[in-house]
Amino acid sequence: FVSPTAPQVLVDSYLKVWSGVWKVGSTAPVIDWTGTHNCDALSLFTFNDLRVASGSFAWRTAVGCDAIHPKSLSFLSDAALSHFVTFLQIVEARGFFPLDFWTTLFLIPKLAGGLRPIGLLGGIVRVWEKVRKPYLDAWETAFRRDYNWSASGRSASRCVFEQAVADEYATGWLTSTNVLLDLVKAFEKVGHGHLHKESLVYQFPTRLLRVLVSLFAAPRRIVLNGVFSLPVTTNIGIVAGSRFGTGLLRLSITSPLDKWASNWPFVALRVYVDDLSLHILGTAAFIAENICKATDQLIKLTEGHSGAEISRGSFGVVGGKSVALVRDSPLRDTLTVQFRKLGIGVETAARNLGTDYAAGGNRSVTVRKQRFSRASARRRRIGIVLRARGPGAALCRAGLIPAVAFGHATLGLSKTDYHALRAFQFSCCPGKASGRS
Repeated sequence: FVSPTAPQVLVDSYLKVWSGVWKVGSTAPVIDWTGTHNCDALSLFTFNDLRVASGSFAWRTAVGCDAIHPKSLSFLSDAALSHFVTFLQIVEARGFFPLDFWTTLFLIPKLAGGLRPIGLLGGIVRVWEKVRKPYLDAWETAFRRDYNWSASGRSASRCVFEQAVADEYATGWLTSTNVLLDLVKAFEKVGHGHLHKESLVYQFPTRLLRVLVSLFAAPRRIVLNGVFSLPVTTNIGIVAGSRFGTGLLRLSITSPLDKWASNWPFVALRVYVDDLSLHILGTAAFIAENICKATDQLIKLTEGHSGAEISRGSFGVVGGKSVALVRDSPLRDTLTVQFRKLGIGVETAARNLGTDYAAGGNRSVTVRKQRFSRASARRRRIGIVLRARGPGAALCRAGLIPAVAFGHATLGLSKTDYHALRAFQFSCCPGKASGRS
């Protein structure tokens, strides 16, 4: 007799669910890589480049799924590293890693509910990605977009802050509306053939992409509490956890976003990884005439081009995570009817990039309270008060305090919030914060 809550049964049930998302067992058009050999070859690298890349990893980073820590390669001899260089250059020349390379996927709980699969690649692969990251940086620089807020030098907090400032500008006869759109399982739904096609349009190094696609198509296993599932393979999906993951997701949706932005110059588009937001400023009549049309076109372009899916309900039925934030009551009534046809609800406050966001001068603390409540419960579980001078205090300083404080610098905090945050910090590190401001 096997209990329905047995670890292996639970892991196998998750594998069944995610196999449906990954379309395991389905066939896809074979990617024609024949033109790859006519592309510019990747630059050669030396054992010293491999040593520098390996040495840049911290010891606290995770051991790879191949049981090799990325930093450990930096301690090998020059001769041993030269063999690794030869192996990796053969991989790049052939365009794929051996079939023995596989990926472990950990299911990480999301704050808003549900699970997110995060991949743990092999230690050798992670060092190779670090060596080849300059190609990604050069591509990101060449195809930088104003609407991309996950680019170098930008952040989610800054994105929300500028969006809030734009909302505050709406005074007098001006008003504003925000539409927050969420891509459903964005990384898992990107087709490898689609990536190849887009790489030819946007000049992403095809030789590099071919090797990356071989990694994403390699056997993958789900692991939960040390229990592994059987390996499965798929021809869609980007492994979230790859150093190239965010850049390749952006590559997959750049074309529809560029086309949409050229059609709607008076609607501000902001994109942070798989979260899209639209912001429009103007009179109530102007917004009522344009924002729903702009949202509808963005959804059609994104879903029609890349196979992505926007989280929303069906026609006339509100659902999903996407939401429109409207500050004025008369306009809210008008847009509620319009957005219901798209399956999107209309609210005054919602979660935006991990923090509270409210339309106009309204204030919301729902997400802050959730973060504070969960962090307090976790602090009690690890017994921080009893083990203040042990690893518990370091864990709180590294994880719990930043989690609770996130968002305060963006949208400000009241005196009550300030004292609660201060008290939480002192309770995490008793005896270590004495006399400090």
